[in-house]
Amino acid sequence: MDPFAATLPEKARALHGDLARNFRQDGARFEQLWRCLDKNKRARVFLSTAGGNPPKVLISPQDTRLEIYKIIPGLKLQEISDDNRLLDLMRYRAECSLWEQYNKGVGDKPGDAAFNEQSMKVNSLHNSHRANPLRYWLNIFSNDEEYIKRIQYPNRMKYEETRALYSGSATTGTCLPRSTGDLVLRRQHHMLQSVNALFVNIMVVEAAYRRAKAVTAAPIATPTGRAEEAMKLFSALRIAYLPDRISVQDVFENVIQQKESYEDILYLCRTDPFVLALSAHGMSRDRNWCQTTRARTCLLPQIGISASQSSTWSTTRSPV
Repeated sequence: MDPFAATLPEKARALHGDLARNFRQDGARFEQLWRCLDKNKRARVFLSTAGGNPPKVLISPQDTRLEIYKIIPGLKLQEISDDNRLLDLMRYRAECSLWEQYNKGVGDKPGDAAFNEQSMKVNSLHNSHRANPLRYWLNIFSNDEEYIKRIQYPNRMKYEETRALYSGSATTGTCLPRSTGDLVLRRQHHMLQSVNALFVNIMVVEAAYRRAKAVTAAPIATPTGRAEEAMKLFSALRIAYLPDRISVQDVFENVIQQKESYEDILYLCRTDPFVLALSAHGMSRDRNWCQTTRARTCLLPQIGISASQSSTWSTTRSPV
């Protein structure tokens, strides 16, 4: 039996719990960030989340290159980046229980069970383990915390009796042959995994931007002792007015003195980062800029946010 399929119920429940928790905590912020991204930046986030080289994603509604179109056709690059349907999908997957998602989709669209049934007819969707290994197995779905039970029956008679029981109105659940029921779980798992990854990616990018912003605004601490020592050395470099007539000995002593001062400063620059920063022109701004640049280049370029565009991004920010 497929090890991945064996743990599908646990995986689906865990992913749904993660998304629900994240959305309760940061859902409003996610919606705000997503709305402020243009089409190109949304596409970059989507592609960077998918990973791969090239990324394995469906591009247009007509794209059928990847088998995944039979299970989650709604996650296509053009559709996700063109409008705000991702927000409706995210809210639906986070706020509705797995049982509700089983029965009803976003808006008036079919639920996961009905969608898979249609895809099996139209797109020849099937489970690769539909033969003997899953014979007389049923997936029983119910509106409770467990959501799904998998039961194997000893013979065809017991199997059919249970199917008939859950097909009637006496129970609040429903059941499907495991080969079909696992396809429903796969759809829920893949969809929840995808929207979870998109959510986390957006929030990580925003967190990196906020850290970079904080580094830029933070003042540089100035240790008094080292600052005084450094300024004393720099003061020795000032050029004094020379008398009208000087001797060769005076010139020689002045050169030796300046050489020693340069050597002292060079040593401190090599061993003390503070002195090195102090010796640079526009020291505090340049030092902060270097730190900010390192932070931003990790994630912000994925959605095209550069240092020059930080004001555009920051105007949409609200305290979290």
